[in-house]
Amino acid sequence: MSVRDEAQISAATLGAGKGGSININTSDSVELAGTVTLANGALGVGGIITQAFDVGDAGDIKIKTGQLNVRDCSLVSADTTGIGNAGNIRVTGKKLTVEGGAQISASTIGLGKGGSLTIDAKEVEVIGRTNGNRRFPSLLTTQSGDFAIQTPEQNIGSGSAGNLTILAENLSVRDGAEISTRTFSGGKGGSLTINIGKTLQTNNGVISATSAQTSGGNITITAKDIRLRNNSNILTNSGGGNGGNITLNANTIIALEGSNILAFAPKGQGGNITFNTRAFLSSPLYYPTAPTTDAVTLEALNRDSRVDVNASGAVSGTITGVPDTTFIQNSLTELPQNAIDTNALIANSCISRGTKRQENSFTITGSGALRNSPGDLLISAYTTGDVRSVEPTPHPWKKGDPIIEPQGLYRLPNGQLILSRSC
Repeated sequence: MSVRDEAQISAATLGAGKGGSININTSDSVELAGTVTLANGALGVGGIITQAFDVGDAGDIKIKTGQLNVRDCSLVSADTTGIGNAGNIRVTGKKLTVEGGAQISASTIGLGKGGSLTIDAKEVEVIGRTNGNRRFPSLLTTQSGDFAIQTPEQNIGSGSAGNLTILAENLSVRDGAEISTRTFSGGKGGSLTINIGKTLQTNNGVISATSAQTSGGNITITAKDIRLRNNSNILTNSGGGNGGNITLNANTIIALEGSNILAFAPKGQGGNITFNTRAFLSSPLYYPTAPTTDAVTLEALNRDSRVDVNASGAVSGTITGVPDTTFIQNSLTELPQNAIDTNALIANSCISRGTKRQENSFTITGSGALRNSPGDLLISAYTTGDVRSVEPTPHPWKKGDPIIEPQGLYRLPNGQLILSRSC
């Protein structure tokens, strides 16, 4: 199925009645694509949409397909602007791609409650921002309030944001894209739960639960491995109440290139950050930054080149479970620029050369005998000669000299044993 340009599949209610639901089931793929830029600079977008404008609730959206590609500012959206609740969205498939400023969103800008968003797919990719101006990020989101209204006082909606859940084998968030649950109004923030069977990778991507006026939601991530690169953030930020907690469960967590894990609450208690992992590696070296309530300082943590883990607030949260990996941090050294002369190594060794350039080896297989009784030493079935000392020769063997087979085992002055011949 393909929905292009400004085309829409829509089910809405303008009054007290409940809006209809949309169910899409395709064996192959669903593609939502295309954006039209209007003369006044606004964007005309299309997609799959359920809406409620008054008392009635918006309907749900269910999409089951092999592959869902939402791109170029297209929408999968269930929202409410009135008293009614927004619909829930569920996407099931093998692969989901959201790119070019497209969104999958369950939201409320009224008194009604925002819907939940559930993604259940094998592979999930959220990529980039709007083409051209790059103003809007590609999004998986649940939301309360209107992000276009910058002052919290003007966001009069009090509906709470819904929860966001992602189940996948692999998840990638990159190039400015975001996964978020957020509230710009008086509504309570939703929680974000991510369960990944293999790897969660972010490269200049954001995973967040934020609120402008109230307590924020929690973030819980479970994955085999978590990789944060290039100024990626896992973030909770509460402008009103207490901060949301962050819990990370993984075999290994690696944070590089200024990526951060932050749980802020300037007017309340900072969220708790809990690591359940065997290894947390970072570069530059991780260290918890000092608690602060200064907004400029908090913003600066997002823009410095360090890897910051911070749970600041009027009362700081706690950071627990970070394993001690200081013994291997910054322990890598540069390899020498001069290459090793393997010919010289061979020339000064006991390696013989065959006429057909075959690989040769010296293998120790044991004595070939049995112990007389348990605990006794093995007795070799072969006799050995005496170990004799050897004097250094003024004419060491050079490449091209004939090879003479060793005649015995000799001990050098430093105690090393060599196979050689009498000089």
